[in-house]
Amino acid sequence: MALGQRFCEECGKPLAPGVKFCEECGSPVAAMDAPGQAAAPAAVPGSPEIPLAVIPFAYQQRGIFSTDRCTLVVYPDQVVIAYVSKASEKEYDQTTTEVEAMLAEKDLEGKKFWELAAGAGSALFRLAWSPADFHAVDMAQEHKMLLNSSIPTRPWERYLSMTPGSVLAEDSRNKVITRESISYIRGESDPSTDTDQVLIGSSAGVTKIFFDYGIFFLARRVLLSFLLPPAAGEKFIGVIPSASEPQVDGFGFQYTWIVIVTDQRVLFCMVEDDVADEMTAWIEAREKEVKKAGRKLKEGELAGLPDAPWQEFMKGPVSSLLENDVNFFIPLSAVSSAKIVPGGPRQGDKLILVLSGQLYDVVFPEGTADHIRAVLGAVLPGRIT
Repeated sequence: MALGQRFCEECGKPLAPGVKFCEECGSPVAAMDAPGQAAAPAAVPGSPEIPLAVIPFAYQQRGIFSTDRCTLVVYPDQVVIAYVSKASEKEYDQTTTEVEAMLAEKDLEGKKFWELAAGAGSALFRLAWSPADFHAVDMAQEHKMLLNSSIPTRPWERYLSMTPGSVLAEDSRNKVITRESISYIRGESDPSTDTDQVLIGSSAGVTKIFFDYGIFFLARRVLLSFLLPPAAGEKFIGVIPSASEPQVDGFGFQYTWIVIVTDQRVLFCMVEDDVADEMTAWIEAREKEVKKAGRKLKEGELAGLPDAPWQEFMKGPVSSLLENDVNFFIPLSAVSSAKIVPGGPRQGDKLILVLSGQLYDVVFPEGTADHIRAVLGAVLPGRIT
């Protein structure tokens, strides 16, 4: 046995000299202050001072042709946006070149890179949650080794042991978004523009962050778990079809949502084409039945019927509803109040959620107002007008 050989405290495998993470299981390795002397133990993962995740390959637009590269450092109670300083640009450029070379060599699209990253454990990301909390993909061991060997320099790793204050002090541009100030986190991956972006809505406004190499997919899942992870025993309260929202600035699509209300959140689920066809057929059949009875149906009257196809959304776990890359939620704790405005055939019924520092409004088919009030009234008592 080599003199001074160290072993991973988690899996027992031998550790190469100087490594920060076990190459077998990805667990952090205690640093050595001097030969034979271990450094003081780090704070317990999950404490406010230790990152839950470090997410590289992010950037923000600073103009039409200029961007600011950054890393998201996710703590239990806040997200710190750490910008790449002038002094670090060369190191980040080298890392980017290595990533692009690996993708080219293995003939991988950027969107596939997130799968490798998700399986690389702490080599890329420090994750205090179990994989089930954010559905990380566990890739084969050769993929982990591929990623580890292809990216020898990881400049973002220094954040793994830095406190929020230390990260903020590193660059005057660095900023923090506290979890309690966040109303929602949502994203879109738009193949038509090859743009992956996440919006963080908070009391300070909307922060837009873009991602390279497909890291958007993992970043979105980590950020949603950070904001409000699905909890055991979370109860479905009701479902409200079919909400349309104004075009979101910078998004490539305009979505129609099925709104799912639980005792923890208001969740917006995109209507897939096959589900939309099923819903349309079901509604048309109900309209014919009502027409035979000699009256005209308001589509919203059907919202609460137990045999409606949208009731299927409440049969799976909440985590499954978050798997679609555009679905998002608003925690009930972020809703100050709600206003329901009945409209008409051309306007529909509007729901306005008053969030911290902003409003979010969607429009439902005419006749939905009473059902909206019944469902939301169960979880927002005294907050609906």
